[in-house]
Amino acid sequence: MAWLNVFHRRDEKTCTVWGYTFQQTSEHPSKQDTAAMKMSYDTLGEKVLDRLNTLYPLESSAQDFFKPPKKLPAGKRTHSADSKPVKRDLYVLLRDHALEDEVLERFWTDVNKVPPWVCWNQIERGQQVFYRYGGPALTGLAFQSLLGGMVNCSIPDLCDNADDFLRGRQGLSKHLDEQVVDLCSSPSLAM
Repeated sequence: MAWLNVFHRRDEKTCTVWGYTFQQTSEHPSKQDTAAMKMSYDTLGEKVLDRLNTLYPLESSAQDFFKPPKKLPAGKRTHSADSKPVKRDLYVLLRDHALEDEVLERFWTDVNKVPPWVCWNQIERGQQVFYRYGGPALTGLAFQSLLGGMVNCSIPDLCDNADDFLRGRQGLSKHLDEQVVDLCSSPSLAM
C-alpha cells in the first residue's frame, strides 16, 4: 500500500492513467494531438518496400510462399540438385542500391544516422557496470530460479534421494527390509 502524499495536489491538470497519477504540463501532448497520431504511421518504410519490389521483384508471389508445393511426377524436379533457390535479402538490396534512388537513400541515411540524444559516455558507463556486475547477477538469478523456484522439495531431500539412488539395490533393499520390520512389529497387526 502506498502512503498518502500530503503535498500532492489534485486540480484540473491532474491525470490518473493506469494507476499512475501525474500533473499534465505544456510538454504533454493534448488529446487532439494524440488522436491524430492514432491514425498516422510512417510511410517511408512502405515506400521503400514498394520500390524494392518494383526494382527487384520476387520470382514468385508472396501468396505462393504459403501454398503447399505442387506434386510433380516421379523423376521430375523443379531445379537441379546442386542449385538451391536464393532468398531475396532486403537489407543487402537496400545497402547495395541505396545511392541509386532518392527514397532508398533517404531511408538508408535515416536508419544509419545516430540520433543527437545518444550519449556515448553514458553508454560506456553502462557497459562497464554490466561487465562488472552482469555476470554475477545473471549467474545468481539463474541458480536462484533453477534451485529455488523449480523444485518442490528442499535441496537436502534432493541430495538424500540422489544418494539413495546412487547406492543402488543394496541401499534400496536395506530400506525395504527396515520398513517391513517396522510394519510387522506394529501393534495393530499383532494377532
